[in-house]
Order: sequence, then C-alpha cells, then structure tokens
Amino acid sequence: MTEPDEPPYGHEPPSIADRLIIRIGVVLTVLIVAVALAIHAVLLRVAPHHARVVARPAAIPPAPRLEVHPHTDLAAFNAAKVSQLEGWSWTDASHAFARIPIERAMVIYARQQADKPAPQRGAAP
Repeated sequence: MTEPDEPPYGHEPPSIADRLIIRIGVVLTVLIVAVALAIHAVLLRVAPHHARVVARPAAIPPAPRLEVHPHTDLAAFNAAKVSQLEGWSWTDASHAFARIPIERAMVIYARQQADKPAPQRGAAP
C-alpha cells in the first residue's frame, strides 16, 4: 500500500499562506490611503475656512438675554439666599408666619426634642 501525498484529515497544512496575507495587507493599505485622501479632499473643498469659522466670535443672541453678567447674578442670588437663612421677616401679609434665622430655629428645635419624653420600648407609636 502506498502512502497518500496529502496529509490526513484533521491536520493543518505545513506552511502559512503568506501570499494571501500579503495581498490582504496591500488591499487594506490601499483602502486606508484612499479613505484618508478622500477625507482630505472633502475637507479642502467642503469646508476650506473651517478654522476661521470656528474661531470667529459668537453672535450675541437676541433679547431678552437672561444672564448678561452671570457671576454678578450668582453673587446676588447667593446673597439673597443667605439673607433668607440669617434674617427675620414675615412670610405672609397677615403676619401669622415669620421666617427666623436658621441658627435660632435649630436651637428651638433642639429644645423641643429635649422636652419630649423618650418613647417606651415595645410600645406602638
């Protein structure tokens, strides 16, 4: 019986398909270069002055411009909030409710909590 020239099933060929790998590499290189040249051509023809367009100053939006000076507006907003937390004022026209400083409110709340009796264990609230 003579031995067949082909290797038996289940084995890989003894050599690497180097020509196929080189062809694939050349095709990929050509494709990459072609895409890069196409992008370059599009950028030159479609948007030749893109850098100047991006660098130009922005147009002022039409009125009403709500925050002309945002840093000053933020400082005024924070000052108003601090005055609400630290000041005394009436919250309604009938003078039934008042706003007190937060420090005073915390003292009053702590005193009220200290005056409450401790809850019994096992008792329903």
